Amino acid sequence: MIYRPPGVAPHLTLEEWEKTKEAERMQELDDLLGDLVDKVPPASSTASEPAYSAGTETVTTPKAARPASLFATAPSATRSGYSFPTPADVQVTTNHSKLAHRLHELAARITSHSAFDSVREEWCTLHIQINTLGLWSPCFRPWPKLSQRPRDKCADHEHAIQRDRLVIESHWLHAQKEFVNVDPEREQWIPLFDHATPFDFDLAEQFAQQVWSNNYRTGEVLGLTPYQQCQMFSLRTDSTKKHMESFSKPTRGPNNRSIQSPQAVIRTALARWRERQPNLGNSDRLLARAQAKYYLGETASGAQVARLAGFISGTPPQDAKTVSQSLKSLESWLPTGGMAALGGSL
Repeated sequence: MIYRPPGVAPHLTLEEWEKTKEAERMQELDDLLGDLVDKVPPASSTASEPAYSAGTETVTTPKAARPASLFATAPSATRSGYSFPTPADVQVTTNHSKLAHRLHELAARITSHSAFDSVREEWCTLHIQINTLGLWSPCFRPWPKLSQRPRDKCADHEHAIQRDRLVIESHWLHAQKEFVNVDPEREQWIPLFDHATPFDFDLAEQFAQQVWSNNYRTGEVLGLTPYQQCQMFSLRTDSTKKHMESFSKPTRGPNNRSIQSPQAVIRTALARWRERQPNLGNSDRLLARAQAKYYLGETASGAQVARLAGFISGTPPQDAKTVSQSLKSLESWLPTGGMAALGGSL
């Protein structure tokens, strides 16, 4: 006589019963995940742009979004090659300082692709949690530089850190409710930035696997503005990247004479200002304001400069008027020409 566990219906075989119990366990896990997601606070945003909705003209229907803006269950069977790690068992942290500190710790350990593989799950989770808090934009986080061979000679896992970054940056734009003016001819990506629905990690994975240059992805497909690009590490054009890097790079003038970087000039100006006004305030925050102004140029609004300064330092943006006044005061301590003379604008 074959032993049958208590509760097994007479018409079911043991194999069928085991499959039924497995389905019930998976449903319980989904329910627990739903409870966890309900406890995650929504991202705050002070963006002036209205939330974007795909509208009735969208004809491409994306795969169903994962059950949360943070985490999901096992990868979809329809995906191949690449999947963004979304752990199911994670403790949600809302302390930005702890998240940032841990991210720096992991970044110091990522010296190879194998080292990245060993911490990848936690690495991606930290970035998504930081996105959700909305204080520190991707561009100003630590991003390890790993050797990259020609695309056709790379193992699939060697693409992971670049693809993960694209998913993380897409999630940041969604979490910040940024309006992304996607090319209408590539309407399949419009739902990726639809603020009316949870972020679609499956669609983001497909987006990250498109073989495009950063110029094409950023400018032609997404149409990101200079302000949006300044928040990104990958989703920015070559010209934006070069301009942003020029802030901290010294140059050469006539007779091969070394010229200080804009950052060094501004730091010296802040030091002189503090000599006259010892209670000046947080120097790093003042430097972040000047850095944001340099990136965005004269055409940027005070609100944009204030928000970007916060994204640089990982702090809530201060009042735009206060930021504008402090930058105006800084101008008097800079060399002739002020901020505009330190470098070009986007």
